[in-house]
Amino acid sequence: MEGPKAKQAIALEVKDLHFRYEKSKQSVDALNGVSFSCEAEKIHGILGPNGSGKSTTFKIISTLLRAQSGSVSVFGIDRDKQEKQLRQAIGVCFQSPSLDPILTVRENLWVQGTLLGLSSLTLSKEIERWLEKFSLTERSQDRVGTLSGGLARRVELIKSLLHKPKLLLLDEPTVGLDPTSREEFWKELRQLRDQGMSIVVTTHLMDEAELCDELLFMAHGKCVAGGTPSNLKQEFKKEYVYFKAEKQDSMMDSLKEVLNSGAQIDSHNGRVRIETKNPDEVIDLLRRDYRDQLESLEWDKATLGDIYRSKTGVSL
Repeated sequence: MEGPKAKQAIALEVKDLHFRYEKSKQSVDALNGVSFSCEAEKIHGILGPNGSGKSTTFKIISTLLRAQSGSVSVFGIDRDKQEKQLRQAIGVCFQSPSLDPILTVRENLWVQGTLLGLSSLTLSKEIERWLEKFSLTERSQDRVGTLSGGLARRVELIKSLLHKPKLLLLDEPTVGLDPTSREEFWKELRQLRDQGMSIVVTTHLMDEAELCDELLFMAHGKCVAGGTPSNLKQEFKKEYVYFKAEKQDSMMDSLKEVLNSGAQIDSHNGRVRIETKNPDEVIDLLRRDYRDQLESLEWDKATLGDIYRSKTGVSL
């Protein structure tokens, strides 16, 4: 018989963060009481569009900004009281490229390791290890400016791993990458997770959100929902019926009266979208009473984007 499961360590704990930007004599609340925690050895995604507060949260965790109030700890290391120790515990890959395009891959990594205070022997071993792991050994003498976006992103990732951090922070790490490069990048992240790395990723991309072990929805500077992708979908319990018709506006008005509050109806990409818990009933109604007007009729389950929009009122 198996004993009780050991409690999972907390890699990151954020409590009641507040941050306000002062812009042109006007205050803008970027964070308004953000609190969440991330278990170790998992990939945690922070999902939200620009302006949701995820990048500000990222900057505070990575010590680039100091919150007006609230606290952050990484494996129990206090961000404000032990900033130096916390920086040693995290690896950071920013959204904007931070590589020198004139230097070679190896030179970029050597500069980073030197700034991190690694000894020559340790740094040399770590560079060789990561270059081999990410299939970059043969490109190590190439100038970074000659690399594809996907290869350059791998070099950025190696930079953040040279000092063996406990927590890896990635801010929109695949922006600008083609689908194949993005897939390869996430393959590397999953391998790192499987080897014990704790990872936090900010993103606004639905396919990336699906790959996370846990998700946090952010909007308007607040955390609005969280959980695994599958649990978020199960809890939502709504599905969608889509149709196109000649007189869509009049059909929408008619359906709003017929369905009352039992469904939410709006326009979506040139079609009418009906959010409902009873898609079979809605489809039967459309086929029975509006068959002659229909040009197309489809049904689908809610995506994470649909769930985000429903919970926040904001589309991704």
